[in-house]
Amino acid sequence: MGLYAQQLGIPDTNIFYETKAEHSTENIYYSYELARDKGFKTIALVTDPFQSSLTKRFTRRRFATPIQHIPFMVDTLKKLNGNDYTIDPVTAFESDFKSILDRENWFRRFRGTLGAFIPWKNRKGGKVAPL
Repeated sequence: MGLYAQQLGIPDTNIFYETKAEHSTENIYYSYELARDKGFKTIALVTDPFQSSLTKRFTRRRFATPIQHIPFMVDTLKKLNGNDYTIDPVTAFESDFKSILDRENWFRRFRGTLGAFIPWKNRKGGKVAPL
């Protein structure tokens, strides 16, 4: 996604990468922590409508600072923008990458999707502390 952001003209200094997550819930958690480290005061989750609806309850229950959900539709964005950006994925290629399907069984992946492996810290009152 960072490569697409660059294509849109966003400076590299304004693009942040979260590289620890294996599941959507982990991505939200680690991105929230990244936002805290960078001193952000607000955070939004931009994803497809289905994923947004699946994660809405999770974000309300687990995070003290509200996470705004912004669902998007690819076909609508293409029509509004009029551009079809292409990227060279070679720069994002990891030679030692191994698919999670090859590393974990279905049950472990399902548990990860539910946030079972998130290293919850800074929790106060059942929620991660505010940004």
